[in-house]
Amino acid sequence: MKTDDLIAALAADTPREAPVAVGLVVWVLPALGLVALVLFVTLGLRADLAAALVQPLVLVKTLVPLLVGLVSAGLALRLTRPAAGLGRWPVKLGLVLVPLLVAVAAALALTAPDTWRMQANGKTIWVCLLTIPLMSLLPLVAGMWQMRRGAATRPALAGAALGLAVAGFATALYSLHCTEDSPLFYALWYSCAMLIVALAGLLIGSRTLRW
Repeated sequence: MKTDDLIAALAADTPREAPVAVGLVVWVLPALGLVALVLFVTLGLRADLAAALVQPLVLVKTLVPLLVGLVSAGLALRLTRPAAGLGRWPVKLGLVLVPLLVAVAAALALTAPDTWRMQANGKTIWVCLLTIPLMSLLPLVAGMWQMRRGAATRPALAGAALGLAVAGFATALYSLHCTEDSPLFYALWYSCAMLIVALAGLLIGSRTLRW
């Protein structure tokens, strides 16, 4: 048998694994679905959800985390390839934050300065800071398990991107329950909760995604 024929035969006998992107979809989406089910059964959706989502400043609360999740997932997937650079993904991530900055500016312009602190503090800071990371835990573990099949040469950054992705999706789901509608609240505390998960992803990824 010629060498080329031998290589072709060995390649044909080698089982092909599904791409990392497929694995992430197959495992992370059901994990997100499960945590969404738990959230909605235990805490429930806000009673005025349909009416709230037609208000631009409330819609931003759900839309921006969702976009952050999608962009960060694209970055995480890119970083599973050897020696992959960041490309334009940081720019895309910055662009999806523009509506949030506009919402914050509108809140500052439309409300009295002596109410800003009250709006930023809200009434559910600790619920937010605890619930979003907890909702992100199962999808983060599922995603990290699948990303190990990749070849990330920047494991900490890849893990952080994955953490930010699942946190974005979890935050978008949590926002359907949350009644804190001031951009001063959700821009601050949603961001803090998402950064907690991104940091966890960085620490886990630096160990588990290393070659």
